Amino acid sequence: MRPGPSPYPRTPHGGGALPFLEQRHRSFTLTAPRNLPDPYGQIVPNITACVDAFLNSPAANPGHRGIEKAGRLVRTWLERTGHPQRGLPPAALLMEEAGTGGALFRNLHRDFVAECTEWLDSCLRTGHTLYSEAAGLWTDTAALIAKAGKAGDEQCLAQAGSILADVARIERGAMRALTRLGSETPA
Repeated sequence: MRPGPSPYPRTPHGGGALPFLEQRHRSFTLTAPRNLPDPYGQIVPNITACVDAFLNSPAANPGHRGIEKAGRLVRTWLERTGHPQRGLPPAALLMEEAGTGGALFRNLHRDFVAECTEWLDSCLRTGHTLYSEAAGLWTDTAALIAKAGKAGDEQCLAQAGSILADVARIERGAMRALTRLGSETPA
């Protein structure tokens, strides 16, 4: 089976704009440096900076405060949109699969924390468990918002708002668990 034409514009050399994607039989070998930095010294400052930004954001939209606010406002979305059948399902899709305000980010963060447990333990396991729960709840929230848009059902939005309140509580708990990371000694 031969690949179809490239969807990318042609370049002066005759290939697509991303010719490296069209090359057949191309492989790469990556060589890691011999003296890698200590994982603890790389992981801990990055996680604790993220935790601090989540728990102490100066703005009301990011972090647990933003999730709590969304939980209050989502209940009014049927009233606030002129065409809920057109507006809410795409909003739910974006919440589920794009950006930082939904399940995609929580799944990425959950997986990152899980990989970090290879080098560190303790509170990372608690953070991982709680972020796994939060990611599932974001998926449930997106499904309820989509259903509310399709059916015009305010109860779905009320339920989504309650779930978002739970998500805010769970994520705040996850981040508080991760604050202990900076005070632990490397394994």
